[in-house]
Amino acid sequence: MKYITLEEVCENRTSNISQKDLKKNEGIYPIYGASGLIKKVDFYTQDKEYIGIVKDGAGVGRIMLLPSKSSVICTMQYIIPNGILDTKYLYYALISKNLSKYSSGATIPHIYFKDYKKEKIALISESEQKKVINILDRIIDIINKRKNQINLLEELVKSRFIEMFGDPIKNEKGWDKIFIEEIASLVSRGKTPKYVEKSKIGVINQACIYWEKIKFENIKYHEDKKDILILQDQDILINSTGTGTLGRVNIFIKNKEKDIIYTIDTHITLLRLKQWKSNSIYLKNYFRIPIIQKYLINKCVNGSTNQIELSKEKFNNFRVLLPPLSLQNEFAEFVEKTNKLKFLYNLKRYIFINLLKKLIKEILFFLTFLTFSANIRLDIELAEREEKMKYYRRSIEQVINEYKEQFSILLLTGPRQVGKSTLFKELFREEYKYFSLDDPILKEQLINDPRLFLKNNPEKLIIDEIQYAPSIFPYLKMKVDENREDGMYLMTGSQAFVLMKNVSETLAGRVGILELQGISLREQFNIEFNKPFIPNEEYISEREKNITEYTDLWQRIHRGYMPELVFNDKKKWEFFYSSYVQTYIERDVRDLINISDESKFLKFMISLASRSGELLNYGAVANEVGVSNETVKRWVSVLRTSRIIYLMEPYFNNHLKRVIKTPKIYFMDVGLLAYLTKWPTPETLANGAKAGNIFETFVVSEIIKSYLNAGIINPPVYFYRDKDKKEIDLIVEEAEKIYPIEIKMSASPDKEMAKNFSVLKGKIDKEIGTGIIICQYDNKVYLSEDILVLPIEYI
Repeated sequence: MKYITLEEVCENRTSNISQKDLKKNEGIYPIYGASGLIKKVDFYTQDKEYIGIVKDGAGVGRIMLLPSKSSVICTMQYIIPNGILDTKYLYYALISKNLSKYSSGATIPHIYFKDYKKEKIALISESEQKKVINILDRIIDIINKRKNQINLLEELVKSRFIEMFGDPIKNEKGWDKIFIEEIASLVSRGKTPKYVEKSKIGVINQACIYWEKIKFENIKYHEDKKDILILQDQDILINSTGTGTLGRVNIFIKNKEKDIIYTIDTHITLLRLKQWKSNSIYLKNYFRIPIIQKYLINKCVNGSTNQIELSKEKFNNFRVLLPPLSLQNEFAEFVEKTNKLKFLYNLKRYIFINLLKKLIKEILFFLTFLTFSANIRLDIELAEREEKMKYYRRSIEQVINEYKEQFSILLLTGPRQVGKSTLFKELFREEYKYFSLDDPILKEQLINDPRLFLKNNPEKLIIDEIQYAPSIFPYLKMKVDENREDGMYLMTGSQAFVLMKNVSETLAGRVGILELQGISLREQFNIEFNKPFIPNEEYISEREKNITEYTDLWQRIHRGYMPELVFNDKKKWEFFYSSYVQTYIERDVRDLINISDESKFLKFMISLASRSGELLNYGAVANEVGVSNETVKRWVSVLRTSRIIYLMEPYFNNHLKRVIKTPKIYFMDVGLLAYLTKWPTPETLANGAKAGNIFETFVVSEIIKSYLNAGIINPPVYFYRDKDKKEIDLIVEEAEKIYPIEIKMSASPDKEMAKNFSVLKGKIDKEIGTGIIICQYDNKVYLSEDILVLPIEYI
């Protein structure tokens, strides 16, 4: 492998911009220093992405990848690649170097380009550079996502504190204000230790106390136990000296597995609480509030600017808000829950930080890097799969984008697991902040104080499973009315009845409503055609341009329409639907009605599934399940509002006196139907006694999805059946025209199948279009001037 020096692949430049010159300059272009972004100004010096290197002071040799249209101040130097190497590849290669080894100067360390310009960089092809960048970018993206998740949890804790206890200065909830000395059993500073290299007495010092944790890696050691203050579990430790560090607080948690005791030095104050008075977790978070930090420093500190220290006497007389201990403990439990999540996210983050360090070192030996990258690719892909499954385009995307530009709020309803949140996150992940109310902590916050939630999250939001927090709707209305912007909030929900009730009462005129069902055959076969099924000449002509043979039809019918099953062959069909039904009953059904016997509701679902494609006979279902007619009607309403079933109404007008007014029932996911009715394989399903009904259910669900994906949530699709038992499977209405349709599993269509079309003549005041027979015949063919056979591929 060939190596070239740094000076061969870039130009070195310096800046003469001083930070003091920027005080009055405001703008949109970022300017950077040794610690990162300083501010935004009204100029920039670099048009393209470049690499900044700290040349003076703390952090000397630190490397930053900086964006186009930005600048750096004079404590930085920067390099601009000359085109031989990709900028980001060069950045990653430089990270693998330790440029700080070139620094000189004891008081203010500095480095110069002349010192490190001979550093060697692996010269590899452009495609190989892209491989390196791709792998490392993916790891950094995962690390950043974990960090963002942790930050969101920390913000959630702060919001929960204010929600429960209110503004600590205004004290609008009227809590008692108590002196520290009243709730403390001990307030004490540590003593000056006698340090040794190693012992069984650890000394916690200022370098250990951070808000997020106590850094035990920074402890020092004391020589013996005499006259030391031994820390106990739940002791509150407060940094007590120095500007910038004074006031940092954390809680000591005793590790029973370690054979070591801990004490503190003179720079730390210990606060040991009377346990019946206050909770340490509550008090830590109280001290963390910025205004309380400010008060603490103003009221309890002695000394000048750079030599300040916490006064024990003043601290004892510092007053804190003290809500009831039961409320403090409730808050502490909430914090413990979030800490468990933070621990998991941190663990995953550190795994990938270590992986990143290893890979960056491997850049020095690129061939080894490629081998190593192949070995860890699975780890990266598993982490990315956790962030998102592979995304498949959905037909409704165009309509969603159109609605987003027309309404302030867009609500996407549909059954569980059909891909609502995946769709929103994929389309709008860069533009919107995402929240899921499946998270019990977030759900609780949003229910209890929706105003605070919206105040803490002023940006555009995606709120998943919004039906769990109906209390937010009035506040959304106020926000929308204040701003009058399109596309402010995107929401999903799987309980349409609850949602529609709140939407109609609160958000009328402000919300666009769409419905997403499972994967359609058009989507499975990547057919870019998104018009609703209206079998007129224009539709048929356009559809013919996108005809694709629907292969393995019964395998697809049996497997169902859930994205997780459609796009993952390894997913077990029976395991998936077993879990799906159980989750549906335990979560959605329990939220909507109070069921005392889950087994009866499951029996009801099975009874209904066996009647898909038939008239809905409430009495027959009630007798089979062993419940009342009213119970069946209530349970049918639950399945309907959850979008599990579709009730098709009969076509009716004043001239059709003998029409039966009972609706027909269809399951929207034939895979779920097959599971409930115990058809274990595609073969048994296709050859079973109910195959005709199942084929009809499949066709109807595909037609309904064609309307929903085009943004029509009330499809003009009906059926006909009169008291003489003359029936037409479907009637599609288009303006002043209707199209009678028969659905047959047969591959041998004949005119006899359309014999009932004639009953409509003279009985309706609309034009009757060409009659359609949808079946498994291979070709489009006219059986007469007004009867047309369409293969299922035309749906």
